[in-house]
Amino acid sequence: LLAARAGDLVHAGWNSAPDATAAGVAGRALELARRVGDPALLATALLAAHDARWRPGTAADRLPIADEMVDAAAGDPELLAQALLLRATALLELGDPAARAELRAYAEASARLGHARGRHAALTRSATAALLDGDLDAAARLAAEGLDLGLAMGAPEAMPVFLTLRAALAVAGGPPPPDEPAAIPPDDPAWPVRPILAAAAAAGAGRVADARAAPISAVVRVVWAVNPAMLLALLGPCVTSVTE
Repeated sequence: LLAARAGDLVHAGWNSAPDATAAGVAGRALELARRVGDPALLATALLAAHDARWRPGTAADRLPIADEMVDAAAGDPELLAQALLLRATALLELGDPAARAELRAYAEASARLGHARGRHAALTRSATAALLDGDLDAAARLAAEGLDLGLAMGAPEAMPVFLTLRAALAVAGGPPPPDEPAAIPPDDPAWPVRPILAAAAAAGAGRVADARAAPISAVVRVVWAVNPAMLLALLGPCVTSVTE
């Protein structure tokens, strides 16, 4: 219960500074889990402790937590997949080449979960791994497959993940996956960041006029305030084209 409460506190305030209350609750949950000695409970508490620290620049602090979570979650396929993703993410942020293998391990673990959500995660993270490996054709194909499955299952993250991959492919000079469907529901969670991703994709593909026409000003200010690292990752090579 303490771990769940810490997670609620963290994710309710994702756009603010780290919450001291969340960190305290997560720490207490971890302390109790270590006393009990149940591996699944420990993995859940470690997840809360990890997320309580999850802000830009914290990868070195989060990596040992993810390492321990991988060990603790060995008997729980769902928690193990989540732990592998957290470790891959931290390694990516640190620029460690081992992140590629870890990302593939996560995709394989997710594919074995036996449900559509796991398959969607496997496809989209395999697209990311292919992008990192320089296999841009495979990345485009996997991104499109992930979008199709995500939309079919009603996954709220399907469109944001696809648009992020499409923008990254454009910046890398790869073939863009098929355009997203024209009719996007007005309540789709991708709407707040779609202008940024569309501008990045257009600029990366050399369509400077389209990039400049994207209504990104207000969105850029919001994203910059929340996560400047993400904005630079998306628009880094394209900022001049978009803003001139």
